[in-house]
Amino acid sequence: MGWAISPYMSKKILIGFLVFLLVSNSGITWTFQQQNPNLDRANHLYFLDNPSESQDLEAIALYQEVLAAVPNPSEATDFVLASERLGNLFLTYGKVKDAKNAYNQGIVMARAFQLPDTLVYAHHLYLGEALFALNQLDSSLYHLQKAEMLQTRIQENAEPERLYNALGVYFFETGNFNQSVSYFSKAESYLLGENPDMERYARYSFSSNKASALYKLEKFDSAQTIYKGLLKLGINTDQIRINLANTYIEERNPERALEVLDSIQPDFANNSLSFRNLRSKVFLQKQDLQNLEKELSLAKVLVEKDSLSSKNLQKGIYYSLLGDFWIARQKEEEALKFFQLSIAQLHPEFQNPDPFSNPDQLALGMSALTLFDVLTKKAQTAWTLYDKTKKDTWFALGLDTWKKAFSLARFISVNYDNDEARVFLGDKVQLAYQKAIDSLFRFFAIKKDGFLMELAFVWSEESKSEGLNIGAKEEARKRSFGLPGGLIQEEKNLLFSISKNYQKLLDTQDGQVRAQLEKDLVDLRVNLSRIREKFRQYPGFIGEENSEFTLAQLQQNLPQGYGVLTFFISESNLFLFWVENQVLDWKVVPLSEIPLEGLRNWMTEIQSPQSGQRLSSNPNWTNFSKLVLGSFQDRLVGLEELILVPHQLFNKFPFDLLSDSSGNYLIETLPLSYQFSARFIKKVSRESPQPAILAVAPFILEGPENFRGFAPLRQSVAEISALEGEKLMGKEATREVFLERSPKAKIIHLATHAVASSEDPNEAFIAFYPGEEEFRIFAPELAFQNLDPVELVYLSACETGSGKESNSEGLISLARSLAIAGVDQLVISQWVSEDQVSAYLSSRFYKYAGMGDSYSNALRKAKLDLLEDPTMAQFHHPFYWTNYRIIGQPEVGTWRFDAILWILGIFSFLAVGVWAWTRKDLQA
Repeated sequence: MGWAISPYMSKKILIGFLVFLLVSNSGITWTFQQQNPNLDRANHLYFLDNPSESQDLEAIALYQEVLAAVPNPSEATDFVLASERLGNLFLTYGKVKDAKNAYNQGIVMARAFQLPDTLVYAHHLYLGEALFALNQLDSSLYHLQKAEMLQTRIQENAEPERLYNALGVYFFETGNFNQSVSYFSKAESYLLGENPDMERYARYSFSSNKASALYKLEKFDSAQTIYKGLLKLGINTDQIRINLANTYIEERNPERALEVLDSIQPDFANNSLSFRNLRSKVFLQKQDLQNLEKELSLAKVLVEKDSLSSKNLQKGIYYSLLGDFWIARQKEEEALKFFQLSIAQLHPEFQNPDPFSNPDQLALGMSALTLFDVLTKKAQTAWTLYDKTKKDTWFALGLDTWKKAFSLARFISVNYDNDEARVFLGDKVQLAYQKAIDSLFRFFAIKKDGFLMELAFVWSEESKSEGLNIGAKEEARKRSFGLPGGLIQEEKNLLFSISKNYQKLLDTQDGQVRAQLEKDLVDLRVNLSRIREKFRQYPGFIGEENSEFTLAQLQQNLPQGYGVLTFFISESNLFLFWVENQVLDWKVVPLSEIPLEGLRNWMTEIQSPQSGQRLSSNPNWTNFSKLVLGSFQDRLVGLEELILVPHQLFNKFPFDLLSDSSGNYLIETLPLSYQFSARFIKKVSRESPQPAILAVAPFILEGPENFRGFAPLRQSVAEISALEGEKLMGKEATREVFLERSPKAKIIHLATHAVASSEDPNEAFIAFYPGEEEFRIFAPELAFQNLDPVELVYLSACETGSGKESNSEGLISLARSLAIAGVDQLVISQWVSEDQVSAYLSSRFYKYAGMGDSYSNALRKAKLDLLEDPTMAQFHHPFYWTNYRIIGQPEVGTWRFDAILWILGIFSFLAVGVWAWTRKDLQA
């Protein structure tokens, strides 16, 4: 992974490209002062076309001598420029600390002589690169942002390609791979072919970096295509083969990786620690311990030869591989020593070689994700030793290390600036949670300590929807933090422009037009990233999402009579946790005992429209119902509501159809609601039985039979006509009107079309009246809206709860975007809805909600009405009604209709008594 200049280029190429950047882009006229012959000579040597090493070293010495003196005011500008050239020469020869000092000297000098700060644009840019190489990330980002600010004032003389590549590297090294791809693509867009020979090297660097990010995103085919294309350029081909081999290793294709590694030149291979590490990984995957040991011995020679670098990624990987080797030899204590050395290499500040110590401070340093991986290896190894010895010291070490690993993952995620990166990281971290929770269950069987299962529950819920958790809190802070209105508006405008871009991409098939739109989309995403970076500069904006979730917190948020049933799929087991005010219960079922394939086939049947009565019994589902509810059957008695928290494939399951001991659907027994994670559960109150509603029905029968490809929803008028409040129908139901009025509503009812995307969640949208070009609201813009005041959103549209599957986040759906926007209660559909059923369910839902039922019970009663209505018999098959579910919260303070009747009855009784008593007195 390189900066604007790949560190693997030859020195000649490196200097040539650096001079190209300085001369062709800076627009500076160099002046040589006759009264300072040393500076004159140094400048002459610096600008030679092909300087020798001895000439470079002479220039360095001359620049150092010149800069040791204090300039007079007339010389100050030349001295500042000299400090930049000295820093560039130091970078050429790998003297990063010396380069840092030279750039800093120039910045200080410019400030002291009150020179224009545009003079030190390059100083800030190159200093940002140097500081990053020294692992000083905060300082690096500061100087890169300073260069970015100055760039807007010297656009015609700036180096935007180098700046955006540098920012791309920053995002890459901090694990934000999605964002880095956008930055590398933007850097490449500035190469306009004006100097083909020199731009060839820049294009190589940017494309190589982009490919590295793509393979980190597990887009191996795309990365391999780029790397193979770069080989044809003939630039730094051995390093490209290193990168290409890495993709095959990540694909677990060691034979293909070894074939690529064998084509690398011996001179390069013999001096490359990354080459030895990759060969070690190959033999580790092949379980060839003999060759693995040989490779590690060769790597050791290179590690011992490098006595200069105190922190080094490849050294960290080497020590981790040594740990893997000793694990394979079942020498866990030996492995721990090397995992500890790896952690000391990968953490920016931690150095303690004692395996019983862990880093106390969280740091977003280079290779933070690699550090996370090594911490998890250390934790697993400590618990393996506990398995073998039953010594509590090993258990305690493993527990502490797991906690440190999960805290680091949350810290990394909080510091990301986009949802895609958080989802990607969450899925990676989920694998570690699965291993840890399986181990906790195994230890519980030995220790019989309920704390272990409580911790398993807590970790299972912390592993879910971390991206949603952080995103919702960030959006809430934007709304409450008093950020500048102009900055908020700028973000809003960019999100709108991105939505327009998505709409155009969906509406065109022209290849050239699509290519330009995709290029524009890259620019928009980069601009959005820069705006969000400005948010993060406000003190306190990056919040304390790292606070831990506890069972006690959940139980405090559960009203009496509410239960929670959560699901968690580990590597080996299905974990079921049951929570009430004073209760934590669980059941663990080996995955081998669950007919997963049969259940998937049954789900396919459910989602196929069929007329008829209740679904015929399915042995797989019947057995699954017994498995899930069997242990908790008695707890259902007297329960007021059950909140379900599914996981992975169970996110799609219609739990309405679980059978209780009497053979009834679970929905016939009690209300059901859903949550993304148990840590999101909180008590909410309703202001009144039914507040005013903003109802939207764009696709009514009036007008043409086709609305930009969307069919009219003939029942949508009837669906919203009985609702109290504002109604937007047909041409009135535009995107602009909705965006203006939705934040003021208490309930929003959308009787419209929605489209989910199983490939790119950002392309999911809700459709409004298509009178204008922009008639859709896409998921990212929806998440940006201020919907905190909204009590309920009823999405009477298709697939609003569907989307791309994520192991950690569930379904990346429109419902999730609304949750980020601040909505607590959501009625959604999992698949295609039938127009007549939508109207039927919504009318009865609002009827029961208006009578005081909780939203979950109102939806339950609406479904039961449909099942008992003979006029709706053709819709009794579960396809038509189980797709509707409520993502909701426990309601407190709700005026239930039966309670109202009871109170009215008491008042009536008292009134009759008073009347009788008064009448008796009068008669007396």
